[in-house]
Amino acid sequence: MAKHNPTKPFPNRSEIVGHFGSAPYKGESEMDEDQEQILIRTAIRNVAENYEYCYRNWREQDADVKFIYETQWDEQSLQERNEQRRPALSINTLQNMIENVCGTARMRRFSIKALQKNGMNGTIPSSRGRKYSYADVMAGTIRDIERRSMAKEQHIEGLQQAVESGEGFMQLCKVRPVDDPRHVELRIQHIRDRWSVMIDHFAELPDSSDARWCAKTWGIPSREFAERFDKDDKHLGTPSWIDMDSSAGFHQWWRNHDRNEVRFLEYWWKEPVKDRELIRLVSPDIAMPGGEPGQSSVIDLWVDEVEDVLDELLEQYGYEQVGIEKYDSYKIMGAQMTHHRVLQEPIRWEGDFLPLIRIPGRKVHYRGRTWYFGIARYAKDACRAANYWYTSATERVAMAPKDEYIVAREQVKDQKNNDFLPGKGPAKGVKFYDHVEGIDPPKRQLPPQMPVAELQLADVMLKMVRDVTGIQDANLGKESNEVSGRAIAARAEAGATSTFVFIDNLRIAVEHMGRMIANMAPKIMGPSKLQRIILEDDTAAEVLLNQRVVDRESKRAYLVAPLAHARYEVECTVGPDSATQRQEMFNALTELGKNNPGLIQPLIDLILGAMDVPMANELARRAKMLVPRHMLSEEDQANLPPQQPTPEQEVEMKKSEAEMAKANAVVKKAESDAQIAEASLNEQQTRLQQRQLEIEEQREQNEQQRLKNQAESIKLERDKVALEKARFEAAQAEKQEETDAEVERRAKVKASETVDRKNLP
Repeated sequence: MAKHNPTKPFPNRSEIVGHFGSAPYKGESEMDEDQEQILIRTAIRNVAENYEYCYRNWREQDADVKFIYETQWDEQSLQERNEQRRPALSINTLQNMIENVCGTARMRRFSIKALQKNGMNGTIPSSRGRKYSYADVMAGTIRDIERRSMAKEQHIEGLQQAVESGEGFMQLCKVRPVDDPRHVELRIQHIRDRWSVMIDHFAELPDSSDARWCAKTWGIPSREFAERFDKDDKHLGTPSWIDMDSSAGFHQWWRNHDRNEVRFLEYWWKEPVKDRELIRLVSPDIAMPGGEPGQSSVIDLWVDEVEDVLDELLEQYGYEQVGIEKYDSYKIMGAQMTHHRVLQEPIRWEGDFLPLIRIPGRKVHYRGRTWYFGIARYAKDACRAANYWYTSATERVAMAPKDEYIVAREQVKDQKNNDFLPGKGPAKGVKFYDHVEGIDPPKRQLPPQMPVAELQLADVMLKMVRDVTGIQDANLGKESNEVSGRAIAARAEAGATSTFVFIDNLRIAVEHMGRMIANMAPKIMGPSKLQRIILEDDTAAEVLLNQRVVDRESKRAYLVAPLAHARYEVECTVGPDSATQRQEMFNALTELGKNNPGLIQPLIDLILGAMDVPMANELARRAKMLVPRHMLSEEDQANLPPQQPTPEQEVEMKKSEAEMAKANAVVKKAESDAQIAEASLNEQQTRLQQRQLEIEEQREQNEQQRLKNQAESIKLERDKVALEKARFEAAQAEKQEETDAEVERRAKVKASETVDRKNLP
């Protein structure tokens, strides 16, 4: 397997590391021949199947781009008109509409914010002493990468492709700058050839982050390939195992219109990983935001991503391992190949997302396919009709008779001259005619009339173009049938709404790019690197990342900014660009100052800083010295020199000191009187306390006597109850005796009545 890198950097150009990644992933063994062929077959079959899926869409997109920039006439009609030498005008209104959408995006600011989900929390000091949260540092890092990449131009290039044909693409690359080759940086690049990129067509999310693979192709001349690698002719052409009958279009695309070149494939895929280990770490010495010191910060990390520093995290940086679990996951892998062999060992991409991003235009799902189209797809027929009627009107006017005189031959003296005027004598440059009896004087031929019907039809077709695209005259800055400002604004807003899908799709792509950078950047930052960050107000600050610090008391080492040990969420908002925001802020502050003149002094530094003039920052810095100190931030107060008093202020200070001394004397006398009064009050309080103690003692004695009386009363009540009980029991006993005597008497009487008198003696 060849170990060469086919993309070597130019001397003054940043090197693309491995063209698309890093060194081969640690732990990966070299591929044998069978594995290599399996990878090649899998990659090219995926690309071929995707091509068959996208071919019809690509063909329509190519026709759209050709219609916009090449010709708006069909080939047969154009050929017939050229043969007949008839005009074929093309009024290209679509290009201006495309520029309108792209210009609207240029006037917007795509602002990325980072929110920390979990992991270590804290602040990072800047070189000026100000502290920033981890999320602010991550957002500033993303903005710095965007600035270094000229990201706005990359975004607009991709958006223009999406507006033209329906699809544009961007890529996240790792580069080694020429001016700083010690560190690897991330760059955002748009892809010029929109039909050289393929993304898994089974992806369903708007940002295609759920795609299983993606690929990009390009070609180099076979001679250059032979100089870099070898002269193996098998690299040319198409793989023999591709079915040429069903994939003839793919064959043409792979050969790039049969040019004598070698086709490269940059293929990325999600490699499944079985039982990938996930470790949970806790750092008890890092406080949670808004929490009490000593609370824990928890972060989950893949073992294979931190295996090199896992021992240091556990032993030196105060981490504690809570547990380790296994999950099925994936890792991003990439390879560079021809259809014959892999030119570089598959590498591990440090991020969790595929590095290619689609910027879609308008899209529709129909019959199991996703169709992407731009602004011109359904406006082409109206454009063709407008071109035809404008051409027809031009042709009719051109073919009309010239503006001439009608005159009899007998009246003309000079047959070669067509200008005739009656008169008594010849004039310069004018010939005379003779008056002939029975013949009318010469008459001027009527000029050619405007072809009203053709021009009206052309205007109707152009209106249809505006209705189909949604971009009205008000959006293009032209005068329309709206009269009031509200109506013009409503029509412009309606046009902006109809094309907002393009800008919103760009926002989704930019947000996903920010998510990729937030996931990728902390993993490639070198230690002890002074990183520049861009704040929300477009000012720059420098923070020191991954710097080791030793605690004096515990003698334990920590990382100041371990951004790699946290997880972030990214959101992108669209608003006015920074220049527009500054102008709006300046207008608002000045208007506020007009209505409230007293607010000018406290806001003078903000007003001058918002001005779009040279040295506005210097003016604002000097104006801060006039602002009351308590209204400035701690950082501004620390940077400002101490104020020197003026002579008037010194006189006032002396007066204040004299008044202060007088006031101090009054205060001391008042303090002495207060001490005397306090001593008297203390004496009175002591007497009062003694009286309160006596009252408390008397109250306690009274309470004891009351309790004693209550106890005697309770004893008497008990004796009374006992006496009543004894009387009751005696009465009951007496009653019982009477009852028993009565019962005995009745028994005797009954017994005497039952004696048999006959048996008596």
